[in-house]
Amino acid sequence: MITEHAKLRYLERVKGINMADIEQEILSDDLEKQILTFGSGKFNRNGFRLIVRNNAIVTVEKDE
Repeated sequence: MITEHAKLRYLERVKGINMADIEQEILSDDLEKQILTFGSGKFNRNGFRLIVRNNAIVTVEKDE
């Protein structure tokens, strides 16, 4: 009943979470260069792993 878009707007507008800050936390300049070089794959970063397809981060997993 609740779309992902609505959840995101709730976090942003009601809870006051800054999405730009989250993007910076996830994607460093160095990691962006790696993604642009390889295009797809799994990239580890500070306790979590990014799954990338066609130069886009599609999900995040916690490192075990």
